[in-house]
Amino acid sequence: MANARTCVPPNPTVFNGPAGMAASFGYVGTHKQFWAGYTDNSSNNGGVIYNQVQGGWVQPSVRGNSAYPQSKYLSDAPNVGFWVGLGGVNGGALVQAGAASIGTATPQYRFFTQDLPYNPGAVWEGPAIRPGQTTFVDVVYNFDGSASYYLENVTTGAYSPFTNQASPDFTGHSADFVSEKPSTAAYQPRFSGVTFHGAAAFWNHNNGEELVANLNYTKQVEVNGNGTVMASPTNPSSPSSFTVNWYHD
Repeated sequence: MANARTCVPPNPTVFNGPAGMAASFGYVGTHKQFWAGYTDNSSNNGGVIYNQVQGGWVQPSVRGNSAYPQSKYLSDAPNVGFWVGLGGVNGGALVQAGAASIGTATPQYRFFTQDLPYNPGAVWEGPAIRPGQTTFVDVVYNFDGSASYYLENVTTGAYSPFTNQASPDFTGHSADFVSEKPSTAAYQPRFSGVTFHGAAAFWNHNNGEELVANLNYTKQVEVNGNGTVMASPTNPSSPSSFTVNWYHD
């Protein structure tokens, strides 16, 4: 029997840490920097302005580390986030939402939103999420200085829809489907392969829409300062699906 869907009112906790790092109709190239996944870039797709993005995945488990008490989820605990977003390529304004697996003494799993550069810290909000449960995330830029989010734990039926203030200098130059180690995290905890599904982008006030791999897409490979690959996506297994694999912390 399916779980009844339950609306969970937002109850945000804000981490005002350093700003996250924005990463600078077929495969068009590989970019190695801070993300692992795929982006549809406006410059490769007719100059469209992306205004909505959505996708889902099964949240992975991570191992806890006793050196990081539970409160450290707000700062430097081992952390890997999986998210969809709009913008951020080449350092532009970015609105994003997803869910993180955090390696505190007892691992934590939390939905979040983030808006760069208007609010550089992650905002932890949305329904509860546990490893092995399926997410669905939708992000919309409203072209009025706000962004709307829909965060759902598909497994339990709990969801949170809400609208936050967003950067007025939004450009919509990319649609992003990625994993990332936050810049404040001590390291990226090991995770089993995470498959994004239902990855879709919408543009020009929803006058166009397409699945991620049915556009000209750029592969994003996450590397550390030494050039070591930390995480990387497989080739798309369908127009809306690919898997991100962990390689290094």
